[in-house]
Order: sequence, then C-alpha cells, then structure tokens
Amino acid sequence: MSTQKRIGFLITGGPYTYQAIDTAYNLSKSALQKGYGVSIFLYLDAVIALNKNIKSPGERHIPSMLKELSDAGAKIVACGDCAHFRGLFRENLIEGTKLTGIATLAEIIEECDRFITLRIGE
Repeated sequence: MSTQKRIGFLITGGPYTYQAIDTAYNLSKSALQKGYGVSIFLYLDAVIALNKNIKSPGERHIPSMLKELSDAGAKIVACGDCAHFRGLFRENLIEGTKLTGIATLAEIIEECDRFITLRIGE
C-alpha cells in the first residue's frame, strides 16, 4: 500500500463551457508538484475533453492540458458509456488516458485522501 497522499476529482461539465476542468488542472498541477498522486474521472459532458481532435484556435487547448497532467503522472480516465454516447472512442483519446467503467470511480474515491467533485447544475 502506497503512503503517497492522493487527491481525486470528478468532473461533469463540458470543456469550453465551464471552468471545472481548468480548476482541476490548476489544483492537480500544484498537487503533482508537491508530490501528491492525482486521479481524474471525467463524466457526462466532461469526457469530450479527452478528444485529441479538438481544435481551439485562440483558446486554451484542454486536451493538451490534460495530456500534460497525464505525462506528469496523473491518472486520467473517463466514463466509457458517456464517451460512446457522445461519439468518442478509444482511437480519439489523447495519449495516456483511457475509458473505464463507473466502478473505477468508486476505486478512485476509495484510494484518495481527498476527493473533489466539480459538478455543474443540479
């Protein structure tokens, strides 16, 4: 069992609509720099952020931001059913991320010392 402290995130809001992913990015980047483990579970519209084919001229490029976190050691996964419903499949994912089931969310919650839900709406 690892003694490394872990922080987890559940994000539901789509990219470029709300700033939930930006908030998770900034907190995750800081946590990784301080030696924490980071896990991010993208759910509902947030799964779109893993699409490597997103073009965002004049805007921040969210898939690149998530790839940066993944390259730094963050575990980034998304709900497979949510992704397929939105036309996102494995071949479109940014490198270092994957589609999983909702059971993975439960595992992330259990393994983390702190868990933050960035949810939009009621």
